[in-house]
Amino acid sequence: MAIITSNLKTNYMNEQSADAAIQHDVEQQVIDIHCHPALKTWLFPSHHVYDGVMPVGYDFSENCFVNIPNMQSGNVGVGVSVYYLPEKKIKTEQMKNVLMTLGMAAIKLLCDRLPIIVEDTSSPSASFEQIKNYIAVFENDIAYAVNEIGGPTGNVAIAYGYADLLEKTSDGKTVFLHSIEGAHALGNAPIDAETLLANLEELFDLGVCQITVGHFFENILVSSSGGIPPGLAAQLGYDPTKQVTYANGYNGDLAIQAIDKMLDLGILIDLVHCHEGAKQMIFARNNARGANKRPLLFAHTGVQEVALKHNPGMIPAFAAYLPTWDDIRQIKDCNGLCGVIFMDYWLTGDDDHLPGIAAIIETIISIRDAPDSDGVKGTYDHIAIGSDMDGFTTIPEDLGGDRMMKDLVNAIAAIDGITSDDIDKICFANYMRVLQAGWGKA
Repeated sequence: MAIITSNLKTNYMNEQSADAAIQHDVEQQVIDIHCHPALKTWLFPSHHVYDGVMPVGYDFSENCFVNIPNMQSGNVGVGVSVYYLPEKKIKTEQMKNVLMTLGMAAIKLLCDRLPIIVEDTSSPSASFEQIKNYIAVFENDIAYAVNEIGGPTGNVAIAYGYADLLEKTSDGKTVFLHSIEGAHALGNAPIDAETLLANLEELFDLGVCQITVGHFFENILVSSSGGIPPGLAAQLGYDPTKQVTYANGYNGDLAIQAIDKMLDLGILIDLVHCHEGAKQMIFARNNARGANKRPLLFAHTGVQEVALKHNPGMIPAFAAYLPTWDDIRQIKDCNGLCGVIFMDYWLTGDDDHLPGIAAIIETIISIRDAPDSDGVKGTYDHIAIGSDMDGFTTIPEDLGGDRMMKDLVNAIAAIDGITSDDIDKICFANYMRVLQAGWGKA
């Protein structure tokens, strides 16, 4: 494991060159660029990100894999807190049946809350008002940790801009950033372009640094490539091939205007869950910016070639959720990132809940070896950690929460030929670079 000697602020506040030494003051610090501690505070009001209680087992539960004490014990210094509003199109009765089969009292209580915690489509901006409330609920949790709990758990903050992030990490705080998953949170039909763009600007002003544009269902901007493994999909009656009505996979000029607005404002765009046509539109709109091109992300993902190697029989409609080497080429061309997910099915194509560290290492190596458009490959410049923990995911048994992140870092450090600087890049420096280039107005 790399041992570090100074801090994040030392490395980034002076517009350092890309190849400068990257160091900070604890064992190898980690940024998780896509995790869901806020989902638990939204679904289960009695559970909080400051609780240190761990889930029993590795399936979705009411307790947080990502919580402040476990982040601190695992050296996770920054978590990109993703606000996902469960879509109204998830069939409520079938979801209740799935939840009831889990046999957990707290999960059963969730059944009665489903109508108030899923996406509200009663007006064009109803879901947008929900997402602002969702953010406020999480911010209240953080404020409680600071003001009422104190101690190490209270040494926590939310950063609202890149400079703010540097200041708060340099003070030794555990820091959260705001992110949205699914453009259904921006509004729904018949929303007009003026309102949609104003909603985006308001989220930017609230400190949102990143938006995953797609999700399980087609939304106001893009069609979906899926994201629910086939076993659960069958229980929910979900078919990823039936989530497309837009020609070319995106909602015409409205989608283009929204993507351009995100690129102009400086909100990082995560392409996971996007229909193929939507992905290519976003790549094209970014490329059209020329020298002002922004870094793009697959913030929580595996690699299609790796999953198909493990499971050649992976259903094509489900494999399409994963980026290919050609997608990774385009990510490298814009100096973006792929954050590696902690979920068996999207790593290996097998929903078997086996240990996942080896599959994560294999995925890291695959991203490393994918060439950019100039044929350059073999660097660790476009890799990060995007666990998706505490989303609707099952966790590999050797990565049961942030407290075990050190085990993953040790495995990364054991990759043949990897250097201390490479480890730093994967664990935090690459994402800091992307934030510096992509978060905030150019």
